[in-house]
This record gives sequence, C-alpha cells and structure tokens, in this order.
Amino acid sequence: MLCALVLQPVLASAQPASPADLERAEAKAIEAKVFFKSGLYAEAATGFMQAFAISRRPDMMFNAARAYEEAGMPAQAIALFEQYQTLPNAPADGKRDAAQRIAKQTAQLEAQRAKTKEAQHVTTAEPAPVPAPTPTPAVVPAAASAPVPAPVPAPVPAPVPASVAVAAPAPAPASPPSKALTSGLLTGGGLLATIGLFSWIGAVNKINSANSMDFSVAGADKTYKSDVKQAQDARGFGVGAAIVGVGLAAWGGWRLWKAPARTAADEPASATYVTPTVDGRGGAGLAFGGEF
Repeated sequence: MLCALVLQPVLASAQPASPADLERAEAKAIEAKVFFKSGLYAEAATGFMQAFAISRRPDMMFNAARAYEEAGMPAQAIALFEQYQTLPNAPADGKRDAAQRIAKQTAQLEAQRAKTKEAQHVTTAEPAPVPAPTPTPAVVPAAASAPVPAPVPAPVPAPVPASVAVAAPAPAPASPPSKALTSGLLTGGGLLATIGLFSWIGAVNKINSANSMDFSVAGADKTYKSDVKQAQDARGFGVGAAIVGVGLAAWGGWRLWKAPARTAADEPASATYVTPTVDGRGGAGLAFGGEF
C-alpha cells in the first residue's frame, strides 16, 4: 500500500512554488509518510493536504485520499479522489486509479450504511411479549381441611321495664344575693355620699372665706394660698366621695330590687362597717368593709 504513495509521479504545478515553499512542502510530506507507516492515517492525511496546499502537487492529494482509505473512512477518501480527478495537472493513469478506488470505496460505504441501518432496526424493534404462565390452583385434601366453627349468636340485651324511668338531676337552685351585702351597700353608699356633700360644702365656704380676707395684713397671701389649696383638695375629695357613694347606693338598690325571697336559714352570717379615717397630713376619709 505504501508503494502507491511513493510511485505517484511528481509533476510541476501550474504555478511553480518557490524553493523555500518546496522545502516546507517536502518536510510536511516526509512527516505525513512517517504517520502513514505508523498507522496514524488520519494524521497522515492532514500532513499530505498541508503539503498539497503549499506545493499544489496532485500526488499529495492522492496520498491524502489513500490515507483516508486505509483509515476506513470511505466518505473522506471518495471526496478527495473525486477532487483529484478534477486537477488539471493530474496524470491520466492516476485518474483511472482514482476512479477504481472511488468505485471500491463507494461499495464499502454502502455496505457500512446497510450494516448501520440493520443495527438500528434491531435496536428499535420491540420483542414480542411472552405470555405469563397461568398459575395452577393447589388442591387441598379434604382430610387436611380444618372444620369451620359455627357462628356464635350475639347476646340480646334484656328489655327495660316501661315502669322504670330515669329521673334527670334537678337543677341546683340559684343562690339569692346576700341581704347583708345589699344593706351594707345602701348604708355605706348613702353615708359616703353625705360625707362627700358636706366636704364639698365646706370647701366652698373655705374658698369664700379666703376670698374675703384682708390682704393688707402681713402674711395674708400665704394664708390665702394655703386655704385655697385645702379647699380644692376638700372639694375634690367631696366630689369623688359623692360619686362613689351614689354608685354604691345604686348597686345596693339594684340588688334589693333583683333579690328573690330569702329565709333566715339562707342568710349567712355577715358584718359590715363604715368608719371615718384621718391620715397623717390632716386629710379625712371613709373606710368601708365587711365580711359576707
């Protein structure tokens, strides 16, 4: 096979290359022949085509087609052989050899394509489904079968006599409000409201007395300020006490109005008290409490 590469005639190209180009082309050709002998046919084809591009020698293209032929690449080999036939400086015997190799490579290419189609058909074909074997039911001997127990009837509950009735629990009676608490609210509320009223009246009188003072007397302005401050505090206490007292009395009146009848046995022991108090600063108050 290598002889075909060496025996191809070397003809001058249509445009002669320079001596430097011929040297480079020869170096590429020598390198490509080394690849060809080593079995590196694809690399050899590339080297021969590089040499052809420099020198335009038709034998370099023929050798590149031969390298593709040896590499088992018929499509590339056919393309180069056909291009070789079109070169004007290619010899006649080289073109006849190329035609024979084109026919051989075409047959080889068709065989490869047919083999590829057959492999694809075998891969895509689906195997016919294999029917699953029908299982054979096992036969149990009559002697080995266990006896089936008879069903046990469910117990029937005894009927409940119609004369027996279940009484619903009676609701617990509502506890009436404490009478002592109601009385304490009324008494304490009224007393607290009365104290608040008197405190407010005393505060008004104190302010009127302060307004009628003689400010020409020494220290009258300080006395006036002190009296007004006490009067304002007393008036505030009186208003608050009156409001709280009225509220407590109203609560007691509402309890008295809503209270159901109570017996002496229902009345718990209780004690209430309302006591006036005086704090360390001279302020007056009212303490209200009890046990209910």
